Amino acid sequence: MKKKRRNILLLITGLIILAIGISVFLLSTIKKEIQPPLFRLVDTSAVKSFTATKPGEKDQGTFKVIFKANSVKEDLRIDNSCKVDGLDSPGQGIEYTIGNTEIISCELSADTTNDKDTLYTFELEENKARNFTLTVVASAPKTGSTPISLKMKSVNFGRATDDTNAHYYAMGL
Repeated sequence: MKKKRRNILLLITGLIILAIGISVFLLSTIKKEIQPPLFRLVDTSAVKSFTATKPGEKDQGTFKVIFKANSVKEDLRIDNSCKVDGLDSPGQGIEYTIGNTEIISCELSADTTNDKDTLYTFELEENKARNFTLTVVASAPKTGSTPISLKMKSVNFGRATDDTNAHYYAMGL
């Protein structure tokens, strides 16, 4: 009976040591969670940028949102594209809503250049703030005279230099 009990205790002890070893291995291989950059609104503007003068033409407006981003824990990347309202998807860049209108163009630009910027992303170096401008040109409303307003919904960021980043910041935009 003593030998059987001793073998059971050895087995249990071995299983506990194995479980601890597996846990330590798993914890050491899991990538740390990404802390989102800090965002701050800098400025906004909306101006009539084209006045229709011929039948079939529509007035156009240019909307700009300038915001500052700062990564506090590590170098990160902000996807440099933009898309109108939809589901969050990797590589979406800035997601926004604009209302009952047709989008003429959309662009996300940075106020400075960085040699680590790529075709798909802007580099956001740790503890170095950078200003970005979302510029959307839209036509007059499709129907009626409803005012148009631009609202940023989320900013796509991550570590990847291509268009696969799948982290989204949406608080207080």
